Amino acid sequence: TSTSTSTSTSTSSSSLTASTSSSNLSGGSGGGSSTSTSTSTNENVPLAAAVLNLSAACARDEEMRHRLIRAGVLSAAEQLLANKNQLAPTLKNAADVALHNLRIALDANLARRLAQMDAARQRALIEAAAKDIVVSPRFSAETLAKSRQHRARVVNEILGTEKNYVEILHSMITVYMEPLSSVPEKVCSRDERKTMFPIVEILLQVHSVFLQQLETRVMEQRQNADVLLGDVFVNLAEVLKVYRTFINNYDAASNTLAQCLKRREFVRFVEAAQERAKTKNLSSLLITPIQRIPRYCLLLADLIKHMPPDHADRVNCATALAQIEEIADYLDMEKDKSVSKHRLRHMEQCIQNAAGMDLSEYSWRRFYREGPLILETEKKSSEYVYLYLLTDLLLLTTQKGRRKFRLRNTYSTETMAVFNLPNESDEELDRNAFQILTDKGSIVLYTTKPDEKTEWMDDLRAATIANKKRLGAASS
Repeated sequence: TSTSTSTSTSTSSSSLTASTSSSNLSGGSGGGSSTSTSTSTNENVPLAAAVLNLSAACARDEEMRHRLIRAGVLSAAEQLLANKNQLAPTLKNAADVALHNLRIALDANLARRLAQMDAARQRALIEAAAKDIVVSPRFSAETLAKSRQHRARVVNEILGTEKNYVEILHSMITVYMEPLSSVPEKVCSRDERKTMFPIVEILLQVHSVFLQQLETRVMEQRQNADVLLGDVFVNLAEVLKVYRTFINNYDAASNTLAQCLKRREFVRFVEAAQERAKTKNLSSLLITPIQRIPRYCLLLADLIKHMPPDHADRVNCATALAQIEEIADYLDMEKDKSVSKHRLRHMEQCIQNAAGMDLSEYSWRRFYREGPLILETEKKSSEYVYLYLLTDLLLLTTQKGRRKFRLRNTYSTETMAVFNLPNESDEELDRNAFQILTDKGSIVLYTTKPDEKTEWMDDLRAATIANKKRLGAASS
């Protein structure tokens, strides 16, 4: 079956390329075009559309997807859509569907490969981290000496910034958190203190131990050509997930501080504490832990970049970098989850007739975007609507007041497809039109700006892909 399909695909690709060579695929009569050219065009449009739809179906198989790419089908479809304003609607829609399905296939194949990586995950992470760092293939004696000097500067920066970070965590506790426990509740309540300084004591303990290990290693190996810190960072990586609580709570901490700073007594306390201890302002201190993990990634990458391939610490540093980058990605994902959950709960309060819809019920559900659009009605008139896009749902509502909405319809993203619509007139609004095919029929929407249309279409496709991945993982 694969052989016959491959032959068909290659033949189809040639047909598609031949079809796209005509300048009259729009179906209109170009200047100077002959009757025979027009006839050929009318025959080529359905042929090219059929080829694109066949290609999209074949792309569900990973091997066939690679053959399609080698045959030039994907690039031909992309070239077609680059001139979409000149395309006949039949061909443009076919190209849209083909690219949509090809991209879903790409993401689905990637998801399958990632799911099969568990056994070799650690090794793959190490290799990926090392591969992404550019290293000169030749190291002369002069280059080696300069690289060694650079690594020494990076080690000093690691040690110096870690000392500074531990001092900042210590100041957060001794200058602000602990003294605030003695002020009246009306100045800063116990709950507000807990919200502003989540797990700071735990972070101080973790980084005090790490700093001690760094100082010991530097002292032990100061006379050596290099100070090897890779294994120390590997040990640190094992405990960095504690940052999840701090990062998820950061917005609440920042908002609580803003509320407290509206109180005159609290402002006087903070200003006096800052002047007495000569520290940064409290807002700057609170954001420092958010910035620390990405800083480790930059410092480790800088070390690896200036190591020869056979350096004794290269594997450990690459391992640590891969683990810390993975934790940084995990923490970003947890942050997104927390933000999405907050937005979903806010939606439940805004949509008046959404009683019984627990939008934040599922941990996998993400908020993508919201905003006003113009809906084309059955009578070809239009009306303003307000849409909410989630991983698995598109909610169409009507605004009934300030941040108050009435739910009119919900659409599943599982079978959703999104298409750009061609310009049918010179009206500015028509240039911002797109169509959504849903399980309940088709809807046509307009945005007021071209960039906004692109963002909505991209997010709708991203939500559809994410939902298909989720459903695929649940069924396997």
